[in-house]
Amino acid sequence: MIRIILILFFALACQKVESSAVARVSQAAKKIVVCSQNLARLGSNKNEMQEQLNYLVDRMLTANCSIVALQEIAQDSPGALGQLAQELSKRTGRKYEYLIGKSMDKYITNGYLVASDLGKVKSFKSYWNKSLPRLYPYGPSRGFLRGPAELNIELYEPFRFSNKKNLNIINIHFKSKRDGWKDPAKMNFEVERVESAEAVRQIALNQSAKDTMLIVIGDRNNGKDTASDEVLEGRVELADLSEGGACQLTKNEVALCRNTRNPALLGLFGLRLERYPDKFPKGSHKYRGKEHLLDEAFIRPQDLGLVTRNDKSLSIGYVGEYFKGSDHKLLFLELGNVD
Repeated sequence: MIRIILILFFALACQKVESSAVARVSQAAKKIVVCSQNLARLGSNKNEMQEQLNYLVDRMLTANCSIVALQEIAQDSPGALGQLAQELSKRTGRKYEYLIGKSMDKYITNGYLVASDLGKVKSFKSYWNKSLPRLYPYGPSRGFLRGPAELNIELYEPFRFSNKKNLNIINIHFKSKRDGWKDPAKMNFEVERVESAEAVRQIALNQSAKDTMLIVIGDRNNGKDTASDEVLEGRVELADLSEGGACQLTKNEVALCRNTRNPALLGLFGLRLERYPDKFPKGSHKYRGKEHLLDEAFIRPQDLGLVTRNDKSLSIGYVGEYFKGSDHKLLFLELGNVD
């Protein structure tokens, strides 16, 4: 009899712990957390997939992600994203759906994980076949290598904040510096990233509704204050870098300018580094022992207060260890009641 009582007590205790965990997740769900994660081709290596998936889910649980903008979804393993969504749903008690965009890159593409209780997906669009503006009139005509994936969500009432009832997210993954010696311009493909940044900023600024929170997020494959970063923010425009413009694109991938413009978008992690250069990690990716801020989240300057806590700190952060799940850390920003 004592043994039966102990077994029942243990079962009830386990149920209580599990219910408490679900309750904590449910309570946290009232806060919107937008995340970004380079998946490092999850599923391409079948022998390591389960371990990699577990690391990625742990990161998303730690950050309490409501939405995850994903880069490097492996084209040869589309089922891996479904497994990731299933495991995240199981461990949070929320249902996550996945969306996969199109790509000119035959190996990888962009997409999303979205908690279905967050809101109604109004539209999902991939700009995989959009032509890029040209920096040089005689330059090659090209499109996005990996089409930015744009997601529009109408938030359900419990998740609306300030005057925002819609989320518009643009997920980017620009061309990397890999094999940069092949670049005819000898700039590690910065010209292509600059043209991509101009196109993304133009797409983003078409979303001007006051009731919409605009976020451009993802892997830009270059750091803060490079030419492509300045073009994405709007401090420099493509026309400024053309012949006779106010700026010059250098071999060091920066824009030397006589003057710059007021930014149309703000990179939050770059802004935090400016404010606190020695307090937070300096990057989201490590190469040859040095951290680089390749991944970033941009918002409109007028929305900065929506990601600012009462103590004036930004409600953003990184999660994860390098090479445990990905060579990029997960980044997140919290929206709404961030204190």
